[in-house]
Amino acid sequence: MFGWDIRVTKTGTSLLRTNLRYAPGLNLKTDDGQKVMFDHLEFNFIQYVTFIGRKKLYRKYASK
Repeated sequence: MFGWDIRVTKTGTSLLRTNLRYAPGLNLKTDDGQKVMFDHLEFNFIQYVTFIGRKKLYRKYASK
């Protein structure tokens, strides 16, 4: 898996993330011995990630 992050600052409280994931040979065996394949390519275009608690922590140290 690989991807990239779009950050406004190095220590921001949120970011946009994009990733590409591939797991070759990933499968699940059923009770009757067959395989269900999950080795597909997955591309998540944009994810919004927020770091819960960072804002509060930053405010705490900024006031000192």
